[in-house]
Amino acid sequence: MAKTIEKIGICKFCQQSKYIRVAEDMPDEKINDQVSYECSCEAGKIWRAGIDEKKRIEAMILEAKGISFALLDKDKPAIENLVNDLVPVMVKNEIKKISICHEKTKVTIRSTSQGVTITRNDTYSEEGRANK
Repeated sequence: MAKTIEKIGICKFCQQSKYIRVAEDMPDEKINDQVSYECSCEAGKIWRAGIDEKKRIEAMILEAKGISFALLDKDKPAIENLVNDLVPVMVKNEIKKISICHEKTKVTIRSTSQGVTITRNDTYSEEGRANK
């Protein structure tokens, strides 16, 4: 386990300095990033919000890909790969809903305010469709 020590870092936006406890071998750039993340200056707050949003999106993508794996990996790996390619677009709300139909399986991906939902219906029927 790395030894921790107190080092001084500088906010990259307002130049305010602060002592923080970090790993002894942490580079100055990382220390300054941490101080900037914790800084109460307006630019620091905006930067922190962007980082937090990015982390939230990454977590939502990871969660959706886990659901996709659980629903599709064993018997529909091609659909799983397609769903996983679509998940980042869905998380960013660029597309609200997509359905993928293959044989008797229909997979629907929805973007909601809580994240992305993925559902699988194995009783899908194309009967009555004009273009089979």
